[in-house]
This record gives sequence, C-alpha cells and structure tokens, in this order.
Amino acid sequence: MSQRYEAIQGRGASSRHRAGGADRRPSKTQALIQHITAQIESGELKPGDKLPSSAQLRSLHQVSGMVVREATLVLKAKGLVVGVPGVGVFVAER
Repeated sequence: MSQRYEAIQGRGASSRHRAGGADRRPSKTQALIQHITAQIESGELKPGDKLPSSAQLRSLHQVSGMVVREATLVLKAKGLVVGVPGVGVFVAER
C-alpha cells in the first residue's frame, strides 16, 4: 500500500503524530469517505448514479478540493465508484 493511501486511511506515520486520545474524530477525508460509503450501502446512491461534482461535494461538506480528490481515490480503490474522464464519478456496479 502506498504511504499516501495509508495516510488517508489513518494508518500512516502522520496518524501517529496526531494530538488527542480516544476522543479522536475521523479526518475530513475519512468523514467524506464514510458518508458516501453509507449512501451507497443504504441504497441512497445506486449503481450507475453519478456522484455530485467536486465543487458540489466541497460546498456540501465544507471541505477542500484535496479532501474530495483523496476521498474519491480511496472510494475508487475500494471499488465503490468508477471515474469517467470528462464525465464524472459513478457508483460502481456490484
């Protein structure tokens, strides 16, 4: 696994240096991943549905473009979504 993917998942070196203890909240990237995953698992987002645009996700979740890109990369790596260049990101067929 790449260091970037591990860091996004909260298992990389950066996670060892975070302050706090058991009261740790998920990172913004993790929170976005969890939110979209829950929408897919609940059926709110169905296979073939297009995810909101990057700009819409940034606005809806009050996060940066980097957070949206990282979350999308993780969701693609998990096989939950597929990207179509120039078109968008879609929920993968199961």
